[in-house]
Amino acid sequence: MSQLEYFFEHLKQIKDEWVEAATKRLDPTFDLILTEHEDAIKTLQQTIQTVDAIEAFRKNQDEIIEGVIHSILVMFDHGSALVDKMKLDIVDLDTRIPLNENEIALHEEFITYMNDHKD
Repeated sequence: MSQLEYFFEHLKQIKDEWVEAATKRLDPTFDLILTEHEDAIKTLQQTIQTVDAIEAFRKNQDEIIEGVIHSILVMFDHGSALVDKMKLDIVDLDTRIPLNENEIALHEEFITYMNDHKD
């Protein structure tokens, strides 16, 4: 597996963990002690109760989080307004090789990876 694939795999794991965490909050027995938005979560718990509604919520969270990751990768690909202020790279510290070596578009490759690794 390439460094890029390891990176995308880890991003997918992060996305999946946060989708699961968001969905678990819909369970009325979920411990809300660590949340800053207890009232908002209680409203969601009271509103999103059916299996279909919970699955719709999960799919929505999945799409949104994937979109956030995509937008961050656009930033690293120098495709956002940040490029006017600075240019960033993701570099493997062991090899000193940037992940977007050979001018690949991380954000496009990420979407391809996600489409190839749907659950």
